[in-house]
Amino acid sequence: TGRALAFGEWERAFNPWAVVHDWSLDPSVRLVGRCRFRDAWRLVLARGPGAAELLYLSASDGIPVALQRQEFSYFKGAEPVTYLYSAWDRTNGVAYPQSIVRSIAGVTDRERTLSQPNGLEVASHVFAVLQPVGNRNPLPGRIVPPPVWSDEVPDTVRIAPSAFLLVNRWFTSAVALVADTVFIFDAPQGEARAMEDAAWIGRLFPGRHPFVFVAQTVIWPHVAGLRYWASRGATIVTDAAGAGFVRQALATRWTGHPDRWERRRGGVTPVVQVVNGRSSRARGGLILAPVEGTASEGVLLGYVTTAHFLWASDRLQDTTTAGLYTEELVGTVRTLKLEPEWTSGPHFQRVSWRALEKLYPE
Repeated sequence: TGRALAFGEWERAFNPWAVVHDWSLDPSVRLVGRCRFRDAWRLVLARGPGAAELLYLSASDGIPVALQRQEFSYFKGAEPVTYLYSAWDRTNGVAYPQSIVRSIAGVTDRERTLSQPNGLEVASHVFAVLQPVGNRNPLPGRIVPPPVWSDEVPDTVRIAPSAFLLVNRWFTSAVALVADTVFIFDAPQGEARAMEDAAWIGRLFPGRHPFVFVAQTVIWPHVAGLRYWASRGATIVTDAAGAGFVRQALATRWTGHPDRWERRRGGVTPVVQVVNGRSSRARGGLILAPVEGTASEGVLLGYVTTAHFLWASDRLQDTTTAGLYTEELVGTVRTLKLEPEWTSGPHFQRVSWRALEKLYPE
């Protein structure tokens, strides 16, 4: 499938010998010069048109040191990415980096280590992916595959006549009509899922309604549909800690792979509102407030008063054993004197608040 090919393409960047193999087969590869990189002289190869990929080789022995290129994140758009190959060793004639670090704009994104006492295992790792994957034609921006989430359309779970969960096997989001406004709680999986949620909103709450997307935590899987909802004219509500992230996400240009927000840029003025403390919305039908506690800094809860339904994004991680996230959530609800009957989170369906509260007797 296309996703499998994209994932194979992306994974190869973590193996410098797979990168060298692919570049050796590409007629566009060219030597563009020498430079100092990590305090040593390197030969610099480039390939592809436009924003070329760069491969840095040690000038003394030709060992690959780093790969630099632009990659496209399904949520963050185009990003400058570097793969650094370091701490080289040799086992049974096979040279390999013990450390591979992927960084985005200079900030470490993930690290992989390879330190095997068995040389055959190292050789297996190094050579297992040397066969090309898919189309080897260079792209102007490599596309990082979305996480392996289901593409299935979400279904509904009714909480109240005006509040619903939208559920597939990977993520749950929530929507509620409060007064005349549709509030969206969590927008997982990106633009495609947000469009599916929007289709459900149109069926559940027909007619014209203003939209408000509540970014209750700015952990990117939970706000991956942020730009889509901005393109629909939704007001974005967040807390002070998340406001910078939200504004940066909207400001980032997706020129190579424009999404709906990029195509509508200039035609829609983003409205970002910051919640400080308890906030009442929609004539008192919705209460927003920070979840109190160190583990929950930067997290908002949303309470739909008429539905007695509470949503606090991923503060709900476990419904059977006590944990710090839910302890802080239950404590905040008690402090605010809210009376939820139902709650849920990104990985659950309908959860009884009474069952959750029993984990923390007063």
